[in-house]
Amino acid sequence: MASYVERVLDFLERLSKNEEIDKILREDVEWAVDVISANKLYQGGLDGFKIQEDRPEVKTWTEIINMRAIPYNIVEHERLKQYEEKKNDKKDPKGI
Repeated sequence: MASYVERVLDFLERLSKNEEIDKILREDVEWAVDVISANKLYQGGLDGFKIQEDRPEVKTWTEIINMRAIPYNIVEHERLKQYEEKKNDKKDPKGI
């Protein structure tokens, strides 16, 4: 019994030999066979990939990811200060 990878490769190789499909699709199928055969399916291939940071949609996403666009509420920040741990506080080790 063949593994799933072998079955997929067999299917793709038969598909690449089909004369009824377009040349572009055939080339894509052959590329897929090469990638799977070389065990590079999960390997990153973003060499030469450059993000155009001046595009508005890219700028918006990077601001969201980096949390730059989150508003800062001074009143809420002051309210939450009481719950922050203070570095100089010595905790009583009675419970240990």
